[in-house]
Amino acid sequence: MPRQSDRALVLRSFRNYVSYRIEQAIHRNVARPNDPDNVEDALDQLALRQLIILESSRYFFRSVRYRKIESMKFDCEEAMSATSSSFNDEEFLRTFRVNKEQAGNLATLLRETSQFQGMRSTQRPVLFQLLVFLYRVGQEGKAGSDAKVNQFFKIGKGTVRRYVRNVTKSLRELKDEYLFWPTEEERRELSSRIKVLYGFPNCVGIIDGTLIFLDEAPLHDAVPYFSRKTRYALSLIVVCDDKRRITYIHGPWPGSAHDNRIWKNCKVNVKKEEYFSEREYLLGDSAFSASPVMVQSFKKIPGQQSLSNEQEFFNSKLASPRVLSEHCIGILKNRFPVLKTINIRIRGGEQLKEIMDLVEACSVLHNILLKDDNIPQEWITTLEEQTDWEVCDTYDSAADADASRRDAIFHYIIETFYST
Repeated sequence: MPRQSDRALVLRSFRNYVSYRIEQAIHRNVARPNDPDNVEDALDQLALRQLIILESSRYFFRSVRYRKIESMKFDCEEAMSATSSSFNDEEFLRTFRVNKEQAGNLATLLRETSQFQGMRSTQRPVLFQLLVFLYRVGQEGKAGSDAKVNQFFKIGKGTVRRYVRNVTKSLRELKDEYLFWPTEEERRELSSRIKVLYGFPNCVGIIDGTLIFLDEAPLHDAVPYFSRKTRYALSLIVVCDDKRRITYIHGPWPGSAHDNRIWKNCKVNVKKEEYFSEREYLLGDSAFSASPVMVQSFKKIPGQQSLSNEQEFFNSKLASPRVLSEHCIGILKNRFPVLKTINIRIRGGEQLKEIMDLVEACSVLHNILLKDDNIPQEWITTLEEQTDWEVCDTYDSAADADASRRDAIFHYIIETFYST
C-alpha cells in the first residue's frame, strides 16, 4: 500500500469531519425544520471554509529552511534608541559587544570606506550590517552560525554571510590607520614609556601566542591542527604595546605549531632590520628563542637544579610587562568570542583566509575601541601563575646561541633593581 503524505492524512481526516458535520446538519433540519441552530450552522460554515483553505494549500509541514521568515523584523533604530524596550544598555553591550554610542561611531567610520561608499541603495544601512557582524563575532562556536544569526535578525543566511563579508572588508581597509607597526619615532616614545613603567630599556612591544579552537576538525590533513590543548585549533602570535594596542598579528598556523616556529617565519623577524632600530627588541616568554630582537624569560634546562636568584628575579620582573599581552589577547577574545572557538570548517586555503580576515577585522575593532576605557572587568584576563621557567624537555641549546641582547638586559635589570 503506498505511503500517504502528512498533508493527505490531514486532508482525509478533515474531510471526514466536514462530512460528519454535514450529516448532522441534515438530521437537525429533518428533525426540527423550523428550529434553526445558529451556532451549529456557523460552525458548519467555518469548517467548510477551513477545508477550502487546506485544499488550496500546497504545503502544511515545510521544514524550517523553507518557511518564510517571520514578519517581525529586527528593528535597528529601536534597538539603538536610549528608550529601547528590546535592549537596555547592558543587554546591548552583551549582545553586540559594544555600547550604543560606539556602534553609532563605528557605523559612521565604516560608511566612509570604499566598501560602503559604492553600496547599492537596496542594501540595508551600514549600521544594520555592522550589528549583524558584531552579533556574529560576539558568539562562540555554533552559536555564531549563519542559521543562528539568521533567526535573530530575520534575514536570509546568504544575506548574513554577505553583510559579515562587507563589514570584514570595510574594517580591513582601515588596517593602515589602526593596525600597524609603530614608526621609529613612535617606537622611541613606546620604549620610553615601558622603561619608566617596567624598567626595560629599548623594548618596543610584548609578544605572545594564542590558539583559536576549531568547532570541527579540518576536512583534510587534520592531524597538524591538533593542539597541545587536545583540541583542533589554529595558532597565532600577537604583538602589542604598553597600551594593549595590537601592533602586529601573524597566522594562522596549524594548532600544533610552536610559537617559536611561527615567530621565526613571520615578516617582523625575517626582515627585522625593517622593523627594529639598533638595540630595540620584544619581550616574550621562554617559548621564544633568544635573538637580537627577542628578550625572553629564563627556563630551567635538563640537569639544572634550579634557576639562580637573579634569574628568578629577572623572570618576575619580566612578568609585569608580559601581563599586558595577556590582557590584550584576553580583551580581544572576550569581546569577540568567535576568536575562542570558530565554526568555519577548514576545507582549504579559502577558509583559512576567511578566518584570518575575520581575525584582522576584530583586531582593527579592538584597537579602535581601546580609546574607550570602559572595558568590562570580566573581559580582562589576568596572567596565570608563572610557570615559564619549568624544565623544558625539548630544550635546544643552539636556539639560545645568540642571547647577547637578553644577557645585556639581564645585567642591566640586576644592576639597577636587584638587591641581595
